[in-house]
Amino acid sequence: MEHRTVFEVMTHHVVTAAPTTSFEEIAGLFADHDISAVPVVDDDRRPLGVVSEADLLRSTAELRLVSATDVSTSERSG
Repeated sequence: MEHRTVFEVMTHHVVTAAPTTSFEEIAGLFADHDISAVPVVDDDRRPLGVVSEADLLRSTAELRLVSATDVSTSERSG
């Protein structure tokens, strides 16, 4: 098996996001660049974390669940 380094296979032109980037903007980055995750960096481009498609889906599902619970609660009390 040939010895390869991470440098040889890694992405060199990394698409990043700021901590204040909206869900919609992140989804646009995923679609525009055909990627499934982006590093989140601060103003000095230091990594703070990574956000993935799975993170967005999970967060969206949690928001919908909360929203559905709020609607059904208000319908019962009204």
